[in-house]
Amino acid sequence: MGSASGEAILRCPRCHTHFDVVHAGACVDENSDPATHLEPIPLLVRDGVLSVALAAEQTAAGMT
Repeated sequence: MGSASGEAILRCPRCHTHFDVVHAGACVDENSDPATHLEPIPLLVRDGVLSVALAAEQTAAGMT
């Protein structure tokens, strides 16, 4: 992948693509589309604990 040790890199368990967490979730794999990135999500610190705000997904059971 070519990144230095200790960098904040996430790897997708499904497609094995690597993303740079510090740089807006940009894809760091060679020969990847430069527009490929992770969608940003709000990250908060509450009383010293990290919290992530995710939108609720509507399930088939909840659809009318």
